[in-house]
Amino acid sequence: MSEERVGAHQLVEVRGLRVTDALRSTVYEMRHSPSLAGAVEAADMAATSDLVSRDELAVAVAAHRAWTGVEQARRALALMAENSWSPAESRLRLRWLQWSGERALLCNQPVFDLQGRHVGTSDLLDARAGVLGEYDGDDHWNRERRRGDLSRLERFQDLGLEVVTFVAGESDRDVADRLRGAYGRAALRPAADRAWTLRAPTWWQPTTTVALRRSLEPAQRRRLLGRQQPAA
Repeated sequence: MSEERVGAHQLVEVRGLRVTDALRSTVYEMRHSPSLAGAVEAADMAATSDLVSRDELAVAVAAHRAWTGVEQARRALALMAENSWSPAESRLRLRWLQWSGERALLCNQPVFDLQGRHVGTSDLLDARAGVLGEYDGDDHWNRERRRGDLSRLERFQDLGLEVVTFVAGESDRDVADRLRGAYGRAALRPAADRAWTLRAPTWWQPTTTVALRRSLEPAQRRRLLGRQQPAA
């Protein structure tokens, strides 16, 4: 139960039930989550579904400057990503950032070879260091999925990226040790071995931000974002 103020403009009807809209609800979750990680996860997942954008959240958080939990919401806003595809990816990103500090991590970033061919899309990528991170959930362990994963990771490595794979249940120490080893190996790779780029060819349709995804036509959205349903 909550007795916080709600404006009439923040209420919508969904299947006959009056609820707060996506923006108001996301900010509420960010403010009242038991942890900063939970607040970031709420923001990430709302953005991934194109219900809110970082800019929209920033305006809303600023408007709640005196409300309970707003400091946590501000911190979560600084850490959120608009293109995290699962809560597990969001949690891994935060653990990686906790270990590495201020390194910029890209979420689900398409990677291309120097001829403009799409090699694959990485869960997490530190482009400066050339370290690529993958999270393997339970759905990655069937034979066909695993075969595809291994083939894709080999292509990344052949182009000069250092790949590190994480699985559920690893401790913070496990994650730190794995990252430390990956960064150490990446530092030994000659710059001349870098045969990959993030520069997309002209035919590529980018979808890494809320604004880009919202701009898609319905047919484009169905083709490019089959994993996502259009925002209501």
